[in-house]
Amino acid sequence: MIKEDFHCDCCIHNDDYDDVTPDGMQQLESQAIYQTLLNKALTCQPDFDDKLSLSREYIEKGYKLLLLKDFTKIPHHVHPNGFKNATGDIDEFTELLMKYPTANIGIRTGKESGITVFDFDDLDNNDRDLKEKGLRRPDSTTFTTPHGLHVLMEYKDDIPTKVNWLNKLDIKNDGGYIVAPPSLVVCDGNKHENKEPCMDWDYDVLDTPPLCKSLDEWRIQWQ
Repeated sequence: MIKEDFHCDCCIHNDDYDDVTPDGMQQLESQAIYQTLLNKALTCQPDFDDKLSLSREYIEKGYKLLLLKDFTKIPHHVHPNGFKNATGDIDEFTELLMKYPTANIGIRTGKESGITVFDFDDLDNNDRDLKEKGLRRPDSTTFTTPHGLHVLMEYKDDIPTKVNWLNKLDIKNDGGYIVAPPSLVVCDGNKHENKEPCMDWDYDVLDTPPLCKSLDEWRIQWQ
């Protein structure tokens, strides 16, 4: 994750808002920083050809894709049913990207795309927690994220979607989706654990093995 340090004319100055409470001032400053990051994000867009190329690769692998709203993790308005409208049609998705070139890309998880995803948000502690269970991080297709990794594995229908399966380690399976590279997310701070606006652009594809097809080492109590 990259936090931008900057000075700009639109930043809020305390002497302009003498009657604003400290909490209100903090909110105003946060809004100003967020807007500045949004403006900056327009000049930091991932290469569009990379978007098209990776989208085609994803679909060729059988993944179902959806557009996400610009700089967010939220399904785009072209998908009224959210991730349920994800498509595996290359021409259809290319047309959507051409119409909304600054949108982010999402991949539906579960049976529809043939993948079960482990979302690691605290690698050091996640690896320690896995080791305590006699497990290790799967050696499989991996995307980097601002906070850790998305590890993709072949779909297994007996693994439920679960938030905090281990501390800061989620399982995304049927009924979910992930943000896919190359995407750029700007957080407003309201739902972000550090409560500060930030620009996240660490979504990338690592040079890793294909999807792991066996979860024999991971036969544990999922519920």
